Amino acid sequence: MRILLVSDGYPPASGGLEAHVRRLARHLFEVGHELAVVTANGGKSEGDPWEVVPSSTWLARVPAFHQQTARRLPPPLPDPTMVRTIARVSENLGPAVIHAHGWCAASASVVARRRDLPLVVTLHDYGMLCPMRTLLNDGQMCNHTASVRCIRCPGSDQSPAKRLALAAGIRLNQKNWSIASRYLAVSRAVADIHRAAGVAGPIEVVPNFIDEPDTPVIPPPKCGTILFVGPESEVKGLDVLLEAHRLLIDRGRAVTLHHVGGSVLQQDKYIIRSGRLHGSDLDSAFRSSRVVVIPSTWQEPCPTVALEAMAAGRAVIASEVGGLIDIVKDGLTGMLVPPNNPIALAETLDAVIDDTKRLEEMGRAGRMRLKQFSTTTIGPLIEEAYESAIRAWQTGG
Repeated sequence: MRILLVSDGYPPASGGLEAHVRRLARHLFEVGHELAVVTANGGKSEGDPWEVVPSSTWLARVPAFHQQTARRLPPPLPDPTMVRTIARVSENLGPAVIHAHGWCAASASVVARRRDLPLVVTLHDYGMLCPMRTLLNDGQMCNHTASVRCIRCPGSDQSPAKRLALAAGIRLNQKNWSIASRYLAVSRAVADIHRAAGVAGPIEVVPNFIDEPDTPVIPPPKCGTILFVGPESEVKGLDVLLEAHRLLIDRGRAVTLHHVGGSVLQQDKYIIRSGRLHGSDLDSAFRSSRVVVIPSTWQEPCPTVALEAMAAGRAVIASEVGGLIDIVKDGLTGMLVPPNNPIALAETLDAVIDDTKRLEEMGRAGRMRLKQFSTTTIGPLIEEAYESAIRAWQTGG
């Protein structure tokens, strides 16, 4: 089968979506499919044997629209420049299906209609409903989708004018929701929220995935750290974890918190901030931890860091929200705690941090559960979604 992947981003640009698309491309290539990737951010990763075509966007020409010049997302409406790039690559490849990831789905839908091709769209977050992709308003779950009210919603990296423009684009594009032959939601929470918002078309839950390691689980070290992997953004809950960690220290628990993925490099008595780590350095951070904490404050779609922790054989202490409920089996592979509750988080950590046997059992159970989120399990499900979309498109279903 020939498959065209269209994505908001692709390595070397960093991010969960970017890594997901490259991981999917590698799987499709290894099982014998022909493919190409069109992306608005990033370019060809070293060693990729398939074609990766970066595309500019019309918005890239608008001064000051993108605060982060290294990450220029396409708009949630069809972008003429990206449509032309997708059309050119599609003409050369002759795909049987187009699979879009992110706001680029609006541009991909134009080409899919013109070439009479089925379109599969993965819902990685809430970008079809919210300019900030989080569905949060001042820290609380938003009760409406994109509208003029978005101008009053605080956002750390969006001006009110930009937020309003994106909301208008999302609203205008809602009439095209039914263009996708299949939607793949990365968690039940993402699927349910989009269904409730009125997204038409079949929505199937297909989670994120990683390669299953072939190395044995190493027990957590007795002096291991509490590991947090993620940026300092409010939705990731770092402030909640920092307060819980302070409570632990006040109780006489001299345990070190290791923050990976932030913008600060610093080491204090009980806190290590390592900045971004990759490859073997990131693997080492997981191996050096006793437990991994994911204290998200939003309906986290499907955090890959939870899967990485399970691959490393580490128990996961996570907020009981979003896709984390799908991944973490409370009491078996980790513990689920109420979000935005540092006291509850501190008490949970206090109860397990010294229980080496329990942590080992949770880590081993997590490694076993990882099979459900492995490339060998999820990759074929995505291929089945392609085949189903093609059949439905051919029969008009």
